Amino acid sequence: MKIIVGMKRIKELLQKAEDLRTKVGTHCANLSIETPVYQDTKAQINGWLQAHSDIMREVLTLRTDIQWTNLHTNVTITLGGENVTKTIAEW
Repeated sequence: MKIIVGMKRIKELLQKAEDLRTKVGTHCANLSIETPVYQDTKAQINGWLQAHSDIMREVLTLRTDIQWTNLHTNVTITLGGENVTKTIAEW
């Protein structure tokens, strides 16, 4: 996977996580005079929370992979007639 693809994937996943947080906040409590939107609201919210945990775990994995790549990939650039080699993170 290319670094830019990983960064785009992280952005998409963070948006999904935000959407799930909004859903949980909206549906976590019902007034006694309201009809619940879901038949089993507790199970639905538990599912959203599990999905959020899975998404955040994947984001962490992607960020770690990108950092590892930045620390271990050497890039050579010619500066003033000399070839200078440093890792992506050093540049």
